[in-house]
Amino acid sequence: MVTAKTSSYDSARDANPVLRDVTYYGRVIDIVELNYSGQFSVVLFKCEWVNVFSETGMKKDKYGYTLVNFSHLIHKGEKIEHEPFIFPNQANQVFYVEDELNLGWSVVM
Repeated sequence: MVTAKTSSYDSARDANPVLRDVTYYGRVIDIVELNYSGQFSVVLFKCEWVNVFSETGMKKDKYGYTLVNFSHLIHKGEKIEHEPFIFPNQANQVFYVEDELNLGWSVVM
């Protein structure tokens, strides 16, 4: 999970974007270490991110728990701006429990 500042509009008629925190839910699919000639290295997490802007990707249940569906990703990596990498210090660890009553959905813990 990562929280990012994202510029968005309150409505289609709004001309002034508002900077808001958006929480993205994902899972690490690869860990990459970039080694710069032994001088220093940088570790990156490559993640796949759930589409948190669609009810098919994220929703709240009647108890207030967040549920995510990993079959509805926000970016699939086909465009250069679909950046899947984050630094480890940007990540917050969560785990996902499959929801037995809603197939395909997982509860964020």
